[in-house]
Amino acid sequence: MEIIGHRGYPHSYPENTLLSFKKAIECGADGVEMDVHLAKDGRPVIFHDFNLKRLTNIDDLIYNIPSDSLRKIKVNGTEETIPLFDDVIHTMNKSKIFLELKTIDERGNFYYPSIEKIIADKIKEYDLYNNLTVISFDPFVLERLRKYDDKIKIGLDFDKESEKIFNRERLPEYAERISLDYFLPQWQLLTDDEFISNEIPKGSEIYCWTLNDVSKIEKLKIRVKGIITDRCCEIKKEGI
Repeated sequence: MEIIGHRGYPHSYPENTLLSFKKAIECGADGVEMDVHLAKDGRPVIFHDFNLKRLTNIDDLIYNIPSDSLRKIKVNGTEETIPLFDDVIHTMNKSKIFLELKTIDERGNFYYPSIEKIIADKIKEYDLYNNLTVISFDPFVLERLRKYDDKIKIGLDFDKESEKIFNRERLPEYAERISLDYFLPQWQLLTDDEFISNEIPKGSEIYCWTLNDVSKIEKLKIRVKGIITDRCCEIKKEGI
């Protein structure tokens, strides 16, 4: 079973920073998950929230700020700053990456209509086809990405709120239409027999999130290829 660091290793280091990613890989994580937005100038930057406030105390949206300014902003009062996508790729040295396109906020607002093309061009530029998978809660952005470059691996995030984005009963249909490589449900859903029987896409390998307690792995009623966790180093030490 693969252990993927959720936003790097946020249990001990600021999430979605170069240090967090480095520490996850150093302790043996099989890869990392991270989130990408577009800055005001269209450059992709790594950060989770649409608003900077939670981690930087700056109350503004990422897309309002140029990338050169964003990369100077410190995270959680540390010396770590918000990295550009290019910074991460130069640092990660072909490690496995799950890159989440942040296109829908908690209110259901859609952002970044060109993000899939920008990211696809970056994947081609750096030849990341083997080690990077693009993931999203939005199957429609994944469909556009697939049409733009069908060599890119894609994965669909899924939780109980996904009904706000698309009809979950049509999940198998969406998955087949976009040739889904990976399915990434919230781990609690994999303890539900009905969900497993009716909504797991056929032919997709499964990674679940965010599973931080090893004892919970025994509750999963389906085999997963990997887990995405905040505690990648602790879980690796336990020999999972």
